[in-house]
Amino acid sequence: MLSGLEAAGVEADVTLFSSDRYFDFDPPDHPGSMDLARFYAGLYADIKAQAVNYPPRKTFFGDPVPCYSVGDEARFFQIDMFGGQTNIWGGTALPLTEAEFEGWPITRKELEPHYQAIADRIGIAGRRDRLSEFLRLDYSDRPPVKQLKGFEFLERHLNQRAEAGGYHLHAGVPPSAVDTRSDSPNGCIQCGECMAGCVRDSIYSARSTLRR
Repeated sequence: MLSGLEAAGVEADVTLFSSDRYFDFDPPDHPGSMDLARFYAGLYADIKAQAVNYPPRKTFFGDPVPCYSVGDEARFFQIDMFGGQTNIWGGTALPLTEAEFEGWPITRKELEPHYQAIADRIGIAGRRDRLSEFLRLDYSDRPPVKQLKGFEFLERHLNQRAEAGGYHLHAGVPPSAVDTRSDSPNGCIQCGECMAGCVRDSIYSARSTLRR
């Protein structure tokens, strides 16, 4: 909404009500490989001490997000931090497919300019592959997130059997709001610790848009 008001050049006083609570974290300033190893070793020790299930759920530098319970199961995040859920769950930016708009009063074609506007603002890492062909909408402007060798193998294996068993499989690298530019101060260094907290702040968070 804020981005839309800004783009439209609306001349108005806009008051934003937001939480003034922040997640506290103190990652290493200029992390080298040993600094990262020590930092995340300590972080995982803290997570393990919280007696959470393995694998541990996504955290913000070891700080888990409380959930609302449905029955006996924790299901929905309680977020009252500046930046909301993007503090925890950022990254993947998948557009809805045309089939998913069936029964809606709008079409995906009507939304596509808005998808593009948001993509231009947050930056999308992606590539052309079987998944992007299925989505039929590519707005990536950054290099794709580098895959681990195991995921590269799975992608090839699934796509070779794309029509097996009556299913249609579309494996690829999902478009992600991640800074993968090698010359960026926030560029991903591929440390592999996205689920625990990104020391480079490479994954998009609404914090940056709200501050701006």
